[in-house]
Amino acid sequence: MTTTNSLIHSPLRDIYPAGSFYSAIGDHQVAEHFGDAESEYQAAVSGAAIIDHSHLGRLAQIGPDAIDLLHRVTTNNIEAIPVGGSARTILASDRGRVVDVFRVVRTGQSELLLLCSGLFKSELIKMIEFYTIIEDSRLEDVSDSMLQLAIIGPEAEMLLSSMVPSVGALGPGESTEANGVRYLRAGTDEAEEFHVLMPAGLAAGVWRQMEGAGFTPVGSQTLQRRRVDLGIPSAGLDYSDRTNPLEIGLIDLVDFAKGCYVGQEVVARLDAYDKVQRTIVKVRSDSGLTAGDDLKVDGRTVGTVGSVITDGKGVTTALALVRNEFAEAGVKLATESGASVVALTRDK
Repeated sequence: MTTTNSLIHSPLRDIYPAGSFYSAIGDHQVAEHFGDAESEYQAAVSGAAIIDHSHLGRLAQIGPDAIDLLHRVTTNNIEAIPVGGSARTILASDRGRVVDVFRVVRTGQSELLLLCSGLFKSELIKMIEFYTIIEDSRLEDVSDSMLQLAIIGPEAEMLLSSMVPSVGALGPGESTEANGVRYLRAGTDEAEEFHVLMPAGLAAGVWRQMEGAGFTPVGSQTLQRRRVDLGIPSAGLDYSDRTNPLEIGLIDLVDFAKGCYVGQEVVARLDAYDKVQRTIVKVRSDSGLTAGDDLKVDGRTVGTVGSVITDGKGVTTALALVRNEFAEAGVKLATESGASVVALTRDK
C-alpha cells in the first residue's frame, strides 16, 4: 500500500469515483464519501451498496493448535465453528476489558482467518502471541495481501446471488468461495449484509464487477450512519480497553458455558451479580455532538458520546455509553457547554 501525508490509503483509491472525500481512521486514509453522501446512504438503506474495508485488519492463525488456542483465550465457542463457518468473538484483558471484537472464519481444518478492527490490530496480535506458549500455531498479518470489501442494503443478496448463486443458501456466518473470492454472510448484529475477501490482486476487478452489477460505491460515512441507526457499537468510538463486553451490548458473543477464557472471572461476575453499570443508548441533539463529549445531569458526568452522525438538517444522533439510571428514553442530558441532549432508546 502507498501513503499520502503519512496515512496509508487503499489500493483501490485509483478506481474510486471522481470527487471523493477522505478522512482518517487510525493510520489509514479512507473514503468518507464519493461526492454525494446522502445518495450513498439512500442506496444503502433501500438498494445495494459496496464499501471498501481494506483499512480493517486480517490475520491468519495457522497450525494444529490454532483452534484450541483461540477457544481458550476468547469469549466465544471457537471449537464449534465448522469449516467454512465463522463466529464473532472477543479477546478481553485479564480485567475483563475489550482488546478487540473480531470474526473468526474457519478456512480449513487447522486454518483460521481473523477479521478484526484496524485500530486494535496491534494489540490483538500482541495478546494472542503472549498467550501462545507451547502451542503449534503461528499468527500472520495478511492485511496487505488480502483485501476486504463489504456489501450492504436490502437488495444486496439479490444482486450478489445473480453473480454468485451459492450465496443464497448461506446462513449467518457461513461462507462460500468462487473464483478465488470468499463471500461471507454477516450476522444479524452487523451493519453489513456480506463480507467479501480476496487476494489483493483481484480486488479491483471484483469492485468493478460489482459496480457493473448495480452496487453503488459508498464511503465510511454511510456505514457509520447505518451503525448508529442500528445501535451497533464501533471500535475506538464506542468500545476500547476502557469498556467491558456486557456494557456495550455484546453479551451474545460470550459463551458462559464453555469454560475459561481471558477475563472470564470478571465478565462472569458482572453478569451473575448484575454489576454492569453502563449501557449503550442512542441520543440526539440539535446543537451538535463530538465523540468523547461528556454527558451530564445536574453537573454530574453520567456518560460519554461515541459514534456521531449529523443529518442534512443539522440534527445530530449518536451512540453514548451512559449510566443505567440515566439511559431510559426521554431522559434529558447535557454536554459540558450546556447543549441539550435527549436519550432516545437503549441499544439492548
